[in-house]
Amino acid sequence: MKRLVVLISIIIMVVAGWIVAWFAVAIAIKTRADQFMQASLNAAPQIECKKFIVSGFPFDLVLTCSNLVVRDGDISFSLPRIKAAMQVFSPTSMEISASGPAAIKDDFSGSRRQIGWDYLNVFVRTNGWALDRVSIAAGNLEFIDNLAGEKLLMRIERFKAELADNPDKYNKNAALVQLSALVGANKVTLAEFDLTDASLRLEATIGAIPDDIRQWSLSRLASNWFREKTGIELVAFTGADARSEFKLVGSLSANGQARLSGDFALHTKNIMDRLQRFIDPTTLQILFGFPNKDNSRDQSYSLRHGVLLAGNLPVLTFNALN
Repeated sequence: MKRLVVLISIIIMVVAGWIVAWFAVAIAIKTRADQFMQASLNAAPQIECKKFIVSGFPFDLVLTCSNLVVRDGDISFSLPRIKAAMQVFSPTSMEISASGPAAIKDDFSGSRRQIGWDYLNVFVRTNGWALDRVSIAAGNLEFIDNLAGEKLLMRIERFKAELADNPDKYNKNAALVQLSALVGANKVTLAEFDLTDASLRLEATIGAIPDDIRQWSLSRLASNWFREKTGIELVAFTGADARSEFKLVGSLSANGQARLSGDFALHTKNIMDRLQRFIDPTTLQILFGFPNKDNSRDQSYSLRHGVLLAGNLPVLTFNALN
């Protein structure tokens, strides 16, 4: 009998301790969030949640912000609800979801934009301070100009993006990782360019990234790329619809002065005619090159000391990565 009483007492103490600990953490998170938003009122951007709650007892922590508003000068961004959830026993994984539509307003110019979706989910997993994976999935994304009525600017039926660690490429001595990036969009509609049912896909690797996300910066990345003789390897960025297609491949790195360097090859077919309303013929010729026998076009691009060359002609200059 005594053993049973002791066992029950232990269980009660453990449960009581867990309840106290969970609510203590929840209160601490709520207090910290309130302090952060209060401090942002005197800074830029200003971040405000009309209602912020912590739920999920007993084994989850679910942070919900309702009526989020972010302001920076004349520009404001609003979102009906955003929610982040994690398990208490697995705090390195987080699932984020958002309810739309999101609204973007510019009080100076008067422009109004709205972004809607059926679902928008983000998953983040870390390994300590090292990034393991980030993924984004969205369905029926719609970008609308609603300054005067509603004008559909772009629609994407399915969108997915992922950034993931490549464990086999880990440089333990230098504490550097390689990340793989994959982005895909299906059934893309862009009315301004007469684009319907298009597909886009990007695949790339990014090397020499610090394994501690607290050490991430453009200057450190440029230094690592130069020292390790690596950078971004663009395996392929492709797009196509019923009448047009393009493909871009190449590599990007940095020199000792943190200036971008690299080489790219662009192949297109029936892309120029979509842009003739916006870009003059001479510039289009420079950007896309001369036509081949099948009416496709090939152009080489290079980056030298931060200057982007189309063929041998400079077209754009990038600042140093610092």
